[in-house]
Amino acid sequence: MFTGIIERQGVVISMTEGMVPRLIIDKPELWEFKVGGSIAVDGVCLTVIEQTTNSFTADVLPETIERTTLKYFNNGRTVNIERPLRMGDEIGGHIVQGHVDTRIKVIDINRKESSCEIKFSFPEKYKKYVIEKRSVAINGVSLTIARIDKDVLTVALIPHTLQHTNLGGLKIGDEVNVEFDTFIQPLAPNQKK
Repeated sequence: MFTGIIERQGVVISMTEGMVPRLIIDKPELWEFKVGGSIAVDGVCLTVIEQTTNSFTADVLPETIERTTLKYFNNGRTVNIERPLRMGDEIGGHIVQGHVDTRIKVIDINRKESSCEIKFSFPEKYKKYVIEKRSVAINGVSLTIARIDKDVLTVALIPHTLQHTNLGGLKIGDEVNVEFDTFIQPLAPNQKK
């Protein structure tokens, strides 16, 4: 489990192809990962299979590549990284599992002096999970849905989020990973339209 509070950004060193593709990302020298442990990369929960002084490696299943933005990863891409929640850690965002529901597309960006609003279009089948003022994880970042208009959700970002996550570099047309609120999902089939 994760909290959606991004600890740092990393850079993709390589994404190999093959039956089981491998993703290699740089890491802070002081960070130690448990081989076999979890790490969230742009909101995708991956298993660390190897680490060096300044990188870690994770295997990626074809289904994960197809469902997420990992299919677009290339060398030099900036990604959000979060280590898993440990007992006693503060939950500064919301509970994020790292199980990406789908990709959504940036359709509008409204930059203001001290904030930014980004609009995303999402598939109709996920509408039951999109509730105004509820949590959503976008590229692993815990955010609150500011507004909903049909199949468009809007989030507002503060300067800190823009500077310390890869959301600040988004452009219209970009796709991002989304995990809808895990507390809403079990209740959604019971919601009335």
